[in-house]
Amino acid sequence: MKLTACLITKNEERCLARCLDSLREAVDAIVVADTGSEDRTREIARARGARVIEIPWRDDFAWAKNQALAAADGDWILFPDADEYFAPGGAAALRAMLENNASALALADGIALRRYEGTDFSASSYTAVLRVFRLDPALRYKGAIHEDLRRAGEPPRIVDAPPAVIYLWHDGHDPVRAGAKIARNMRVMEKQIRSGDNDPLLFFHMSKTLDRQKERERIWEYSREFLLRDPSSSSVCLKALLLADMALDFTPDAASGPERRAWLKEEALRRFPAQPAACTMAADECLERGDWSGALPLYAKAAELWQNGFDDFGDSDFRQEKSRPLVYARLGRCRQMTGDLAGARADFAAALDLQPDNPAAAAGYIECGRAEDARTVFETLSVWLARARSPLCFLAAARDKRCDLLYLYLYDHGSAGRSPRPLQYFATLQILVGAWYAAAADCCALIRRHPLWSGDTAGFFPALTEGERSEISETLAEAAAGCLLAAGGWQPPGGVRPDENPPAPARFLQALSAVAPPALSDAIRLCLGEDVDPVRREGLGAARRTGERLAALGAPESVRLVWREALACLD
Repeated sequence: MKLTACLITKNEERCLARCLDSLREAVDAIVVADTGSEDRTREIARARGARVIEIPWRDDFAWAKNQALAAADGDWILFPDADEYFAPGGAAALRAMLENNASALALADGIALRRYEGTDFSASSYTAVLRVFRLDPALRYKGAIHEDLRRAGEPPRIVDAPPAVIYLWHDGHDPVRAGAKIARNMRVMEKQIRSGDNDPLLFFHMSKTLDRQKERERIWEYSREFLLRDPSSSSVCLKALLLADMALDFTPDAASGPERRAWLKEEALRRFPAQPAACTMAADECLERGDWSGALPLYAKAAELWQNGFDDFGDSDFRQEKSRPLVYARLGRCRQMTGDLAGARADFAAALDLQPDNPAAAAGYIECGRAEDARTVFETLSVWLARARSPLCFLAAARDKRCDLLYLYLYDHGSAGRSPRPLQYFATLQILVGAWYAAAADCCALIRRHPLWSGDTAGFFPALTEGERSEISETLAEAAAGCLLAAGGWQPPGGVRPDENPPAPARFLQALSAVAPPALSDAIRLCLGEDVDPVRREGLGAARRTGERLAALGAPESVRLVWREALACLD
């Protein structure tokens, strides 16, 4: 068995040696068809034993590759790009596969390898690429750009190599090189279209290149043209559907948009009934029309496919894990809107398992639990605690839904030392549920427990990071606004909490002034009738934030007047 490597090159001295060295354990010969390099490409190839033939560049990748095939001999061809290379041991494993599996490969024309972008599996996307095939005069490349191997015009018969041991790395998508490649590809494709080339793939690759250039207004035209010309259920057709759907998001057309989305939905379900991406696209079209009942079974089918498995065509584009929590969150919303609250909570919980800080799932989970009930609130929080890496999105959703008793959990959780960060936010939640004095007391406790606190606000706040200083200052501003509101007799929309035993507001305002940024501290003391001389301006933003909160909460004019007068002294 003889395996010959073929490549076409132009100015590939950056990566050619790495590519050829990685093939050494597998190939018996190397043919390099160079299309006019002006660097050391040909010298590097010859130094590694390659036969170099020089051919002109004719804006036709298929023609160039077929010239290399015509100069090769052997049984099998390995045809990588110059910026691809095997991981150690991969080329030897490929040769062993060819030598030891003759009967299994008897009906195969070629072998698809998985190609990873970059060199880190955890962060890499991958694509199945046909790089190994029989040397057969009937197998030749077709297409001036994004060329494909064909047998008498038909796709070849392909098997997959074991991806765990035989795969390629690829690093050709760096921004500098990518810009030049895109410009070249656009020029070649536009030339082919003008010449009357009717290859359907030409239109797909045009839409994909336009997407990379962010020229999304033109994507719909080329994607639809490709789909009209290719009625199959290939991975390329699914990508074209997704590109067209995305293009409509960026270029909405009130007149034709619904008609186009309906057409995409029909095509997606007809061609790809067992693909979660297609089911999700069709479900989204139902949501566009407010059809919750129609969307529900489609999202349910997508979730089932994610759970039980589906054909990913050897392409990580169809394994985008970020799509999975979105499906569960939208499925939960459909169940909620159609009255199945228990099912909705289960779907929202599944979304939170996959994406703990998904705000839509968190908000839906709270809503479906009737969050005004304390027992349900604590159940919700226990779910959050088990899932959340960060409390911020969940707390935002909870605050929007006015979750009563939420601050009790946060105080218990934070004060026990298990997680200090939620304590920086719970005073804001206390204000929203009317627990003014608890908010003030706990803000003071928060700051006094801080490792940088030494009893001097003038030295404490400058020592904090900008983010932490902003968070604590805003929390103090909320607490100050709450105490001022209480002093003015203001009531929150839900009334004061039944377990509140309000003492004199002045006591809590005084406590706040002892730990607040200097300007906020002086403003509080002025409101209490104390003499402040001279006033300080450090932390003026927190004092102004207190005034904004008073206005937003509809504080009595008497309270707002007192605060405006205090701020005037600071200005």
